[in-house]
Amino acid sequence: MSIITGKSLAAALAALAVAAGVQAQEKVLYSENFEEAIPGQTPKKWTKVWGSPGSDIFAVTNEKSAGGDNALLLTRGDNQGQWGFGVAFPHVDRGTVEISFNLLLEGPGNQACLGFEIRNNTPGRLIFGSATVQDFKIRNSRRKQVFSLTGDTWYKLKFTIPASKADGEQSRFEITDIKTGQSATMESPIKEYPNKLGLLCINTLPGKNNFKAFIDDVKVTVK
Repeated sequence: MSIITGKSLAAALAALAVAAGVQAQEKVLYSENFEEAIPGQTPKKWTKVWGSPGSDIFAVTNEKSAGGDNALLLTRGDNQGQWGFGVAFPHVDRGTVEISFNLLLEGPGNQACLGFEIRNNTPGRLIFGSATVQDFKIRNSRRKQVFSLTGDTWYKLKFTIPASKADGEQSRFEITDIKTGQSATMESPIKEYPNKLGLLCINTLPGKNNFKAFIDDVKVTVK
């Protein structure tokens, strides 16, 4: 028979309270693993945000995935233009928002280029846009390399955005090699806090084509 003292009982209750508090504080705003989507079709809620896709296609595929059977695939053909696609999630005015997804790139090393933006849903003002994949390297707003990617490898990208000054004063970007655990982070001071944060946008870059980008396990939470 084990004996629980008043001190150990209090500690156990405190630990349970903390765990319950953490669970209660985190709220899932959007989650998509594309398993319920039909390959060949554009998944629900995902749309063109701006520009013209031209010959580019973004649709669900069962060619590759990070975990299940399906993923979202951008097939960048001979299009030399620039455009963006993405997904809106419920507005957030307070708390710390985390937007994450898994990414795999295929294609020539000097061509695979994407830019990532977190925006207000309305009217669409840019909140975070400092991370870009260019030539299989993650670069910051000054185009300085902070991480090198390998083709046909899954990486987890995570953006952390405070919705108000009370929630923090810096945004954070983190990329992690899912297989090896190797990672890199970037932090940027918040110049202007979001108003109704709620849009993940992925942009192609002009003059960069003939590559594929697989996206999977998209999740948005607020704490």
